[in-house]
Amino acid sequence: MKINLREKGITLIEGAQYYLLGVLIIGFVASNVAVIPTLFDLDWTNVQSFIEFLRVILLWVIALEVARLLIDYRTEIIIELLIFVVARKILLLENDYVSLFIGIIGVVILLVVRQGLKERKIKNSAEQQMPTV
Repeated sequence: MKINLREKGITLIEGAQYYLLGVLIIGFVASNVAVIPTLFDLDWTNVQSFIEFLRVILLWVIALEVARLLIDYRTEIIIELLIFVVARKILLLENDYVSLFIGIIGVVILLVVRQGLKERKIKNSAEQQMPTV
């Protein structure tokens, strides 16, 4: 009776991933319960209130992207996560135009890489579907 340690290791890692996913979802729900009432108390005539609202929304999107990454580990998901992280960081910058410019360049580069990955995936799937003679 052989015990395959590789299979045991993979199941242990998958179990840890699902545990972290559960903790992340519980934290996400708890965050929503705590933060949503404070969003109603904001002064919506002030631009800072809208920026605070966007900051919270982007934080939630990042949490959901991390959960998606734990479920399905793909390069496209990592790039999308990085785009949201950089976008949130750009939003929080105040009067730091060099960092703003670098952040915008970073988002553009990530978008170009994501588009390249999509085109390569389409090209590879088209090549696999072509009949060979």
